[in-house]
Amino acid sequence: MKLRPDAGSSQVAQINAREVVATRPGPPGYVQVETASGVRGYAPADAFPAQPRGRQSASAEGGTDVRSLAATNLSRRDNFTESVGNAERLAAAGGGFELAG
Repeated sequence: MKLRPDAGSSQVAQINAREVVATRPGPPGYVQVETASGVRGYAPADAFPAQPRGRQSASAEGGTDVRSLAATNLSRRDNFTESVGNAERLAAAGGGFELAG
C-alpha cells in the first residue's frame, strides 16, 4: 500500500492475502485502501478483483456500486462544506469576499 497513487511513492503498509480492508474508488488504476487498524493509502486496482454481489467489502472497480456512490456523495459534501467554510472565513477576515444575503 502506497502513500500516494504513484508507483514511486513510499510504501505505508503491507496488505496480506485475505486481510479484510475497506476500499474506495481512487484515481485511474488505483483504489484507496483502509486497513482494520486505520492505516490509509493507495493500491493498484488490479490487486483487488471485483467481488461478487452480496459480499461485505466495497468493490475496487467503483462506478455503479451503491457504496461507491455513497462515498462519492460524502466526498462531495465534505468538499462543499470546506469551500463554504473557507468563503465564510475569508469574508470575516476581509479577504475580498462578500456574502450574499
